[in-house]
Parts: sequence; structure tokens; C-alpha cells
Amino acid sequence: MAAKKPRLIIFGDPNRRHATEAMERFERFAAGRAQIAANCFRGSCTPELLRQAAFAVVFGGDGAILGAARELSEASVPVIGVNVGKLGFLAEFSPEEVEAAFDDIVAGRCGVEKRMMLRCRVMRQGGESFSCTAVNDVVIAAGEPFRMIELKMAVGGQALAGCTGDGVIVSTPTGSTAHNLSAGGPILSGDLAAIVITPICPHSLSFRPIVISANSP
Repeated sequence: MAAKKPRLIIFGDPNRRHATEAMERFERFAAGRAQIAANCFRGSCTPELLRQAAFAVVFGGDGAILGAARELSEASVPVIGVNVGKLGFLAEFSPEEVEAAFDDIVAGRCGVEKRMMLRCRVMRQGGESFSCTAVNDVVIAAGEPFRMIELKMAVGGQALAGCTGDGVIVSTPTGSTAHNLSAGGPILSGDLAAIVITPICPHSLSFRPIVISANSP
């Protein structure tokens, strides 16, 4: 009896030449080894289709992986990052490496690294006006035409700090090497359950970056 082929979905911008070339190469490689259901780039797949996939293969840089992870967060689908961008800090494989490791991946012989995510909710007049998930960070800023924002923060019902400046970054360990690092925040190991709160150009030297437990209410 033939082994069941794993069902995969791919993410990749068809308008980017390098991503298109890598996807076409992978599709030729995967023929006979897996079933590729769809390219789910930028929300083109239903939640039901996402939940049916064994793996998601993302072709691009860190931006493509972060976008795919947001869509897949509710489906609990492992992400295989294939770097065809410039930075690729989050991408584990090159197009050649993902082919070499493919049999081990689908057989479960490769470990899955779990990363924490953030959920942001904006409440107005007792109701939720906005909600999203983030792999890297959530940034609170005044926006145009304003230049400064005053924020008051609390953790577990206890006042934490106040900040007057350009805003604040709430970052996961994964995102600690991104906007948080540029703003002077610390680098955290990706497997920690912690959150970094980093001010952006604060008008006071008393508020420095703070690391809190991810389990803080």
C-alpha cells in the first residue's frame, strides 16, 4: 500500500521573479512526493483549507514568513521557511536545502521550533474595534499628523510606567532582533516566554526597555 502523500500549501509572491523560480522548482521536485493544494499568498485561502495542510512552505524573506505565520496562527500548521529574499533570519532553508531535507521533514524527523505570538486588541467604548496577531511586535504610535504620544502602561492591573515620546514597541523574543533592537532594546533567545517593552525616542531617561513574563495578565 502506497504511503499517503502529505498535503502542502505554499506561500510566495508570484510577482517576484526569485520567489516564482523557487516555487516552480519546488513544485517540480514535489511532484509524486506531496500534494500541493494551493498558493495561499496574502489571504487567498480559506481557514478550512489552511487547517487541512500538514505543512506550509513559504518562499520569500522574513516579511513573507511573518505574513504567512499570521494567517496560519489559528490553524497550527508548521511553517517551512525557504529564503529567496535578502535577510532571511527566520528562513531555515535555501531552495536546495529544503529538497535535501524534505523526506526527513515529512517523516517527522526534524524538530518543530515553537515561537510565541502576540494578540493585539483595541477597545473603544466597551467594544473591540480592532484585533490582530503578530509574530514580531506590536507598535503603538500617535500617527500622522501627530509627533508625540503619552502612554500609561499597566501589567496585571499594576501601573508599570508612563512614556512620552514617539511611541512604544511591545515585542516577542522573535521580534527582539527587529524594530526593538533598532530602538535600543535587548536581544532575547527565541525560545523564551517573555515580552520586551521598549520606548521609541522617549522624552525621559527614566523609562528604559523592560522585559516581563509572557504569562503576565
